[in-house]
Amino acid sequence: VKRLRIGIVGATGYGGQELIRLLVRHPHAEVAVAMTSSASEETRTLPRLTGLWDGDLTGFSIKRLTTETDVVFLALPDTASASLAGNLLSNGLRVFDLSGAFRLRNSDLRQHWYPETPELEQAAVYGLTERRRGLLKGASFVSCPGCYPTAALLALEPLVQAGLLSEGVIIDAKSGISGAGRKPSIRTHFSECHGNAAAYGIFAHRHGDEIEQELGRQITFVPHLIPLDRGILETIYAHVEPSTSQ
Repeated sequence: VKRLRIGIVGATGYGGQELIRLLVRHPHAEVAVAMTSSASEETRTLPRLTGLWDGDLTGFSIKRLTTETDVVFLALPDTASASLAGNLLSNGLRVFDLSGAFRLRNSDLRQHWYPETPELEQAAVYGLTERRRGLLKGASFVSCPGCYPTAALLALEPLVQAGLLSEGVIIDAKSGISGAGRKPSIRTHFSECHGNAAAYGIFAHRHGDEIEQELGRQITFVPHLIPLDRGILETIYAHVEPSTSQ
């Protein structure tokens, strides 16, 4: 079976390295190119993946992506993905974007949360595989869901599909530190996080709009940062239709 040649841009981040770990075990995928987001980066290896993937990490090159890969994963910040995705699509590549740049279909909301995202001729398919598998099979442009929305939608969409979910959904969400990415900040500093749990983005978090878009319901969404390396826990409170028996 021919394996798809995969290119990863942003392979030094947490998401990019986890993607390599998953793809090297996939029987139909080959990590052909792993790049940083900078063209001036010198070739090096990823010590954390020694023994699992010993390929070279290189600087960014659009030429290599268009000639040496079939599929490109963008593990980049929103603004970087927003500027690059259209170019890759116009070169005939399939693109999977891990950022939030193209998740929101409403142009006003997208402009609010992702002002650098351009209007592309080709709309992205929302990549929640468990619920959109049919749409994803032939898609050439996939916008991968956010972390909080993935957990929320997998729990709530079956209720929506069954016609059981009414209004009044409350999502109490908690995430580990790595969800904020590798770039250091005061909020993710050890001294700020250790032994602490903090709510943030209350009534003003982009993932709230993303969840509402896919559910077709208004929600109350409160995310929290907790002192763990990784992982998400969501406690969701919802009312079902009065006729529901079990």
